[in-house]
Amino acid sequence: MKKLFLGIVTIMLVLAIMVPTVNAAKLSQDKTEMKVGEIVTVTLTTDDEVEYLQFDLKFDNTKFEYMKDSAKSTLSATGSNLTSDNVVTVSAFDLKEGTTKELSLQFKAISTGEHVPFNVEGTIEIGKNGEVIENPDIEVLKIEEGPYLDENGNPITELPKTGIIIMIPAICAIVAIIAVFVVKASKPKKVNNRRYK
Repeated sequence: MKKLFLGIVTIMLVLAIMVPTVNAAKLSQDKTEMKVGEIVTVTLTTDDEVEYLQFDLKFDNTKFEYMKDSAKSTLSATGSNLTSDNVVTVSAFDLKEGTTKELSLQFKAISTGEHVPFNVEGTIEIGKNGEVIENPDIEVLKIEEGPYLDENGNPITELPKTGIIIMIPAICAIVAIIAVFVVKASKPKKVNNRRYK
């Protein structure tokens, strides 16, 4: 009985060693709730250092705008390109055989919404060992109305100066001049020592 048990354990150990392990990459975001105008960073993190990455990330282009050239990693050639209105193709590699464990992209919230998804789709290549993405779908739970923004996308922190303080004395002066003319015009006129209205 002992020999049978040891034999089964030995076979299981040999099989466990022979089966290649598949590492899993994870997709995450730095915010789950945000305001219009704010930026969310979407990051793909791998278990092991990898030599290259390539994947397509689909997003809701009615809620987010891709921040052009925001793809970042420690690999020397990291780039991204909008391949359609709502898909960013990301690729990264290193000419000097460098490695990375992380690649990030940024998106700016442009309108309100709830449960706004990001999805990895299409061909996925992650390193020589072929890591898979454990969670290819993530979401921002809530995008709320944010601060009012100027034409450059910066929050407006004060109302524009209209010059109303300068206009108040000018308006008072005009009203006083009109009042003088009205009072003069309402006095009866004397013609040949007689008063006429």
